[in-house]
Amino acid sequence: MKDEIQSFSINRRKFNKLLMTSVIGGPLMFRSAQSDDLIHRNERPSMTYQKLGRTNFMSSRLVFGCGSALVGGKAIRLLDRAFEAGINHFDVGSDVAYRGSEKHLGSFMKTHRDNIWVASKAPLNLRVKKTDTEITVQRAKEAATMWTSLLNGSLKDLQTDYIDAYYLMAVNSPELISKEEIYQAFLNAKSAGKVGYFGLSTHNNAKNVLEEAIKTDWYDLAMIGITPAGWYDWETKEIEKDTPSLIDLQPFLVRAREAGIGL
Repeated sequence: MKDEIQSFSINRRKFNKLLMTSVIGGPLMFRSAQSDDLIHRNERPSMTYQKLGRTNFMSSRLVFGCGSALVGGKAIRLLDRAFEAGINHFDVGSDVAYRGSEKHLGSFMKTHRDNIWVASKAPLNLRVKKTDTEITVQRAKEAATMWTSLLNGSLKDLQTDYIDAYYLMAVNSPELISKEEIYQAFLNAKSAGKVGYFGLSTHNNAKNVLEEAIKTDWYDLAMIGITPAGWYDWETKEIEKDTPSLIDLQPFLVRAREAGIGL
């Protein structure tokens, strides 16, 4: 009887040890056994993650918006705290929009380069109405050249020669994002090893812009002006009139995701 109790005690200790190993090391063991091509960076138990479209990057559900936060260096102290909390996705913007933000992110990015995903963006510097349907090839080429110049400036400010994703910033024209000259500018940058993925941000006429992005099959990522109440218009600072709610927009957003666009 004594031997049976001792044997049970030993087996229980082994079981508890095995259980603790699986709880603490389980996610890492599981990840090493995965055969997928997902990109994992700085994943912590305190944060949840989801696949960001066809990039296969497992992005933290919370994204650190560095643009306004890092202007003047006022929130640099929060970068490490965000990283420790499991945030692995940092979004910033060109110096023309957020003065000094990329420079202030640069040192942090260099320290954690292999453990974070960094995206930036720049405007096309082409004034068009959201209803414009006649953007000339020449104007599109000029916009593409400016965007490429700003991309190069972003890389310099970030102290790097490569960025995970670079966006067209604050676009409102479906016609503009469908110009081949714009897409070619991205392809040239990607071929040169400067950027991995192509995206756009839109906060005005967002539904029509996203619809066009789906049609082109060029865009890997989209940052859209949307709230639980529906589409948001950055110009008026109001919810768009007669917009469907976020719940009612789900079929449209699912279609964008099925097209490979990370939202």
